[in-house]
Amino acid sequence: MLGYSLGGLFSLWSSYQTKIFACFVPASASVWYQDWDKYIDKNTCLSPLVYLSLGDKEAKTKNQTMAQVADRFLLQADYLKRNTSKSYLQWNSGNHVQNSEKRLADGIQWVLDYL
Repeated sequence: MLGYSLGGLFSLWSSYQTKIFACFVPASASVWYQDWDKYIDKNTCLSPLVYLSLGDKEAKTKNQTMAQVADRFLLQADYLKRNTSKSYLQWNSGNHVQNSEKRLADGIQWVLDYL
């Protein structure tokens, strides 16, 4: 299952809800969402395979809530490294809206190479 932005958060959230999908590719997921950090601390990711992707300029914003995205991604990546069979965090150049198709394609390719 894959998604971008809020769809990426839905994809990531789904990885905590079901084992029906073999892998998840949440790109530029909205992990800045209120209490997401608390959610992952209290729940278990059910997927053995998760590819995260984030632009290196996404946290550079005046909005204090959204500026947490890089820290939250690092927290999520650390959690996944400890609790899944295989996970990867890809840092991309650019902001939230740059190269979204390529980021998703890179995630799909990573999954296919792993499977």
